[in-house]
Amino acid sequence: MYALAFVLALARVASAAITVESPGADTNVKPGDRITAGWLPDDTGSWTSMSINFMSGSDDDPIQLQQLATGIDATDPNATTYGFTAPNVDPYSQIYFLQFTSGNGSDFVDSPRFTISSPDGNTTAPTSQGTDANGNTYNWGNGSLAQGTNTTSAPTAASSTAQGGVGGTGITLYTNNINTGTNLPTDQATGVGQATVSAKKPGSAATALIPPNAVVPAFVAVAGVLVGAALLA
Repeated sequence: MYALAFVLALARVASAAITVESPGADTNVKPGDRITAGWLPDDTGSWTSMSINFMSGSDDDPIQLQQLATGIDATDPNATTYGFTAPNVDPYSQIYFLQFTSGNGSDFVDSPRFTISSPDGNTTAPTSQGTDANGNTYNWGNGSLAQGTNTTSAPTAASSTAQGGVGGTGITLYTNNINTGTNLPTDQATGVGQATVSAKKPGSAATALIPPNAVVPAFVAVAGVLVGAALLA
């Protein structure tokens, strides 16, 4: 019995030089949970630009739902995991798997099919059965990303460090010299006034920033002067 279960849990392989360690057939996650893709490193030196794809479907007709990562050096023994967030899918079932592909695009290995269950833990049974290359029967189904799921894909394996100033909304906040023991916001909706009172731009002298409750009245006063001047003109 245990030997049969082990055989059914084996990953599908096509000339692969890596061994998938996770996720496994017993992996059961909900949307938003963290999934760790893990593998034993390639010792042939050929898997230097590995891709990881989120898949569904059968062995004969696999469906790529999302590309999770590219450019991973699978020969590096110190970097053998990749974490990602389980997406929302349809249906909730044990019909999803990861496909690890080498840089040449022809060598790949699939993880066992794992389960993504509904937020309340419910699942449906796979709708189909197939036979793999070794003659073993497996369950499968065609899944998809749920409507509204972000399909933006393929962050590269390289990472970068964010700078001290965080922009993108028209406001740049600098957190240098903030005393988190005393200056954290406690009673403000935004906390900008207290959180920035002792902050400074890196490389500049410390400057106390104007709290938000002082900015709004000042803006209204300036606007009133400008409107009055326009009417007099």
